[in-house]
Amino acid sequence: MYERSAIVLERYFDKIFGENKENNLKTNYGNYTRIIEELKEYQRIIEEEEKVIEQFDQIANEIRSIQQEMLEFVKVKEKSQIRGNLNTLIDVLNNYKFNCDNEKYKNNKHILVQDIKRNSEQSILLYRDLIQTMLSKKELMHSRQKIKFA
Repeated sequence: MYERSAIVLERYFDKIFGENKENNLKTNYGNYTRIIEELKEYQRIIEEEEKVIEQFDQIANEIRSIQQEMLEFVKVKEKSQIRGNLNTLIDVLNNYKFNCDNEKYKNNKHILVQDIKRNSEQSILLYRDLIQTMLSKKELMHSRQKIKFA
C-alpha cells in the first residue's frame, strides 16, 4: 500500500514539475531565453520603481523644507508681533506724561492697550498648551526599571 502511494505521489510531482518530460537542447535554450527576457523585464520594472521612489523622496524633501520655512515664518511673525506690542506699550508709557490731561489720547491708548492685552493672553494660552503637549509626550522622570529594560 505504501509503495503504491509513493508511486502515485511521484507521478503527481512529475506531472506538476515536468520531470517526466525529455529535455533536449532546444527546449533548454527556449526556457533559458524566456527566463532571461523575464529577468530583463523585471530589472526594467525595478529601475522604474527606483526612479519613482527617488522622485517621491525629492518631492517629500521639498515639502518638508517648505513646511520648515513656513514654521520659521510663523515663529518670526509671532516674535515680531510680541516685540511690536512691547514697543507700543513702551511708547504709550513714555508719552503718557505728555498727554495725561488729554482724554481722547487716554481713551485711544486704553483701547490699544486692551487689544495688546488680549493678543498677549492668546499667545500665552497658545504657548502654555504647546508646552503641556510637549511635556505630556516626553517623560521628565525615568524609573530604574524603564531604563534597565530599554
